Amino acid sequence: MKTENCKCKQFIENFKKDATVRGLTYASAFGLTAILMLLFGFWRVLFVFLMVGLGYVLGTGLFKKEVNKIVPHKKKVIYTKEDLDKVHAVLKNDKGASEQESSEKSKK
Repeated sequence: MKTENCKCKQFIENFKKDATVRGLTYASAFGLTAILMLLFGFWRVLFVFLMVGLGYVLGTGLFKKEVNKIVPHKKKVIYTKEDLDKVHAVLKNDKGASEQESSEKSKK
């Protein structure tokens, strides 16, 4: 995790220093935006960019508290051996009861 963070910081520092790479990146981004606007129209492209931006904001955790209120984390349930034994006993009883019912129906 720390190595990825270092690589990211290093990339950003190089990006800030190198004006040619920065210029080509921005030119490509705005050129692609212009082509998308010509093909699909302003409002559709704006909608897509807003949805991408919203996904980025929610994904990065800027509004983590608000998102957790809407979609809370699932709590992990840990079963003890006693709990599992109770479940197995109930299942065996249900299975035995259903077998008795089916044998009674077949006799009729």
